[in-house]
Amino acid sequence: MSHRRVRLGTAALSVGALLVPVAVAVTPARATSATSAPMIRASGQRSDNWSGYALTGSYSRVTGAWTVPKVDPAGPAVTTYASTWIGLDGMANRNLIQTGTESDVVDGVVHYDAWWEILPAPERMIPKMTVSPGDRMAASITRGSGRRWTMSLTDITTGALFAVTRTYRGAGASAEWIVERPQVGRSLATLSNFGTTVFTGLTTNGTTPGLTPAEAISMVGTGGSPVISAPSAPSPLRDAFTVAYGPSAPPPPTG
Repeated sequence: MSHRRVRLGTAALSVGALLVPVAVAVTPARATSATSAPMIRASGQRSDNWSGYALTGSYSRVTGAWTVPKVDPAGPAVTTYASTWIGLDGMANRNLIQTGTESDVVDGVVHYDAWWEILPAPERMIPKMTVSPGDRMAASITRGSGRRWTMSLTDITTGALFAVTRTYRGAGASAEWIVERPQVGRSLATLSNFGTTVFTGLTTNGTTPGLTPAEAISMVGTGGSPVISAPSAPSPLRDAFTVAYGPSAPPPPTG
């Protein structure tokens, strides 16, 4: 049975309350996810679907690397999702360009995929790139001439390369490195237990992003609690961090 993937393109920003996002695209898929923008609460940055770091500013390039997390089904009927990606926009506008990997469980069967997307078009899987848990991934999104942007994804472990250039009209007003639980159908999915994911090699506009703790986003359950995924403080060089499944923030990378 296929699921319906919904990609949501507007960041719903709120002080003290969660907002309900509005779907802008729907498509059927086998083991799919959806990207919706974060919900920010007054007590620090909290989202019901994003966990990681997001910066606001003006960006023409973002890079990052991570290891595809392994997920295990908890039973034959279990369905959970975890999407790991880098992107631009989505924090405060209706645009979003992104590329990443999936670690999903659908009816007890584990799926790992690579993908890219530009809202409002649906997510595009990368069928010629087979990813496995433990594969080291490197991604970049770069603006070329005019409104042409290139998304690239490299499986460093296998040597597989992918790049696509498309027209994108977003402003590049935010940069993100995110682990996400997507919206599937009309509800947010259950987050896969991905353990920990370390984002490294982070740059914006070709330089170190200089992450600060104030830019960290914790994922929370419906209603604002409990915390279900938490990022660490930035690394000493402020160009890496760790995201952990569960309520406790992990230690930052030491490199």
